Amino acid sequence: MYFEKDWMMRQVGQMVEFVARLFFHRDKIEYEVIDENNLSETDLVYRRLGELLSQNEICDAEDYLFERYKAGDGAYLTLALDFYQRLNTMTDNELTDCDFSRDEIAEGLQDILKKEQIDTSVLMLDFGEQEKA
Repeated sequence: MYFEKDWMMRQVGQMVEFVARLFFHRDKIEYEVIDENNLSETDLVYRRLGELLSQNEICDAEDYLFERYKAGDGAYLTLALDFYQRLNTMTDNELTDCDFSRDEIAEGLQDILKKEQIDTSVLMLDFGEQEKA
């Protein structure tokens, strides 16, 4: 159980890191609101995601992200990577309390990357086929 959780957390972290390096030439990714007085569309989505997460509404937050996501827009990709990275840092108990799982984090991240036409198979990180310990 612990091995599986750690494996999944590493896979999600590696995927986020790979995309951050490939598209943004950075090791870490973090969405930042640049101008508090002139909020962009993605800034507003980021804020709403934060509100939903603070209310432990992960499923609603993920749905909201997918409803508003615009493929091909680097700000949305940054926002999505930041979102899944934040979920990945949550404890198993926190995720369970929110009726969410590590598998759902990986699946959501893969779905975003599919929208961007990023083939995760080149990374040999098939989240659905991991060895179960």
